[in-house]
Amino acid sequence: TCMLREIEMSRCDKNDIIQIGTQYVLKIQGKGYDSKEDMAILEEDTLQAILDYLKIRGKDNNEPLFVSCATNTKGHRITTRSISRIFKNILVRFGLDSSLYTGHSTRHTGATLLNKSGKASLQEIQETLRHKDINTTTIYTHLENRLTNPMEEVLQRYINEEKGKYYGKKQNNFSS
Repeated sequence: TCMLREIEMSRCDKNDIIQIGTQYVLKIQGKGYDSKEDMAILEEDTLQAILDYLKIRGKDNNEPLFVSCATNTKGHRITTRSISRIFKNILVRFGLDSSLYTGHSTRHTGATLLNKSGKASLQEIQETLRHKDINTTTIYTHLENRLTNPMEEVLQRYINEEKGKYYGKKQNNFSS
């Protein structure tokens, strides 16, 4: 639900989880930034999953929030490549075994679902994704808009109406 980039996940430290009022947030060092100037709100399920992970991980002095379990790098900050591989394995387990589905595509899914809900403006989606340029955000929402309002269907209905005028009868607006 945080729609983090892999680099943002990799850069997280344990002390980046803070409470502001009644909300828990994760301080984020975004792509192209040198400091953790942004944040993502941790919904209850997400926060609980992180706390469960930290409990299983046990007490350690490692600062990174997410660490490697690999033999050679155990306890070190997890790499973006490892995060990508973990996401890919999860997606494959869900039957999404295609080069089209990546950890990054979960951001696309989040943006698409927010757009589809009708409860978030493009500007709110941009802010959630932490995009500098709103044109980047429109790329994420473009496909969903194309599927819900295909211009090909509008054009076909217009052609059918024109054919109906020419032939003097009403055509089915949804035939091809």
